[in-house]
Amino acid sequence: MRRLPSFRCPHAAVAWASASVLLLVGCTTEELHGFADSVNGAVDDLASRLRASVPGASVPGVPGLAGAAAPVVRPNEGDPEPGSEKTLELGTASLALRWCPAGEFTMGSSEEETMHYPDEVEHRVTLTKGFWMGETEVVQGLWKEVVGTPPPAFHKGDDLPLDNATLAHCRTFLDALNARPETVGAGLEFALPTEAEWEWACRALSMEPWAGTGKMEDMGWDADTSGNRTHPAGEKAPNAWGLKDMHGNVWERCSDWFADYPAGPATDPVGPDSGKEQVVRGGCFGNDPFQCRSARRGSAYPDQGSGLRVIARARPVPAPADGAAEAAMSAAAE
Repeated sequence: MRRLPSFRCPHAAVAWASASVLLLVGCTTEELHGFADSVNGAVDDLASRLRASVPGASVPGVPGLAGAAAPVVRPNEGDPEPGSEKTLELGTASLALRWCPAGEFTMGSSEEETMHYPDEVEHRVTLTKGFWMGETEVVQGLWKEVVGTPPPAFHKGDDLPLDNATLAHCRTFLDALNARPETVGAGLEFALPTEAEWEWACRALSMEPWAGTGKMEDMGWDADTSGNRTHPAGEKAPNAWGLKDMHGNVWERCSDWFADYPAGPATDPVGPDSGKEQVVRGGCFGNDPFQCRSARRGSAYPDQGSGLRVIARARPVPAPADGAAEAAMSAAAE
């Protein structure tokens, strides 16, 4: 016996009950199941519109809208528009970046979300500064240009992401990238994202388990679609800020040491000062879709391999030496 359609929203269930009268005029069960899918799609579209237009909106029974306050962008003066693009040309390779604005969001997932884990405790996070983030994971061709050594990867290919980068590898790449004249000239300084920055960027204002279209098969490579290997970066759909492969393909290392979330709201959280394992996010080609959700947390030891995605901010301007400062003040006085 075929299972009856399931609905993500009680309003859709009402529509189903009303539509059942169509059986009286010869409508087949398959046609009714198709009708149910259409209703679910309409409800999802309504939920997305509500999320975008009404801060704090809540629709009972719709994933991501079960009471959590909606995300809010809080740009600082002079910031680019969310999703703005910047490309850094680096010899034979390039690094595309997307702007992620300052803002506030609910990190984690509700207990009602499918495959919710206890360590995904919902809490409000405020990020006071925006940042640039790599449009995709760091690929092997970029590693070769920046570092000049064979890339740390099991699956080989210049357009494939790193998939075996330890913490030491990440630091080597970041040090080499930050020393490049192109990076210095652009006034940028690169780093690993914090876990909060990663989830904020991944969601890009979405409150669904998967961002962008809300469907894992559109957004990334997992065990159901990957053929058990990594795929060229950027082949799947972007999220609202133009970021690709935030779900699946390779786990991405964050700067935080793995620990429980704070008990209450947090501003610019960076995690504990030390630990045994680091946070990794996004899931990979070998995981089921639910391991690739926006809220899913993973961990890896420093010597375990993972993928890598970078963020960038304005490079700090070094303070002049005392003598230089005095000379500059004298010159200004003249």
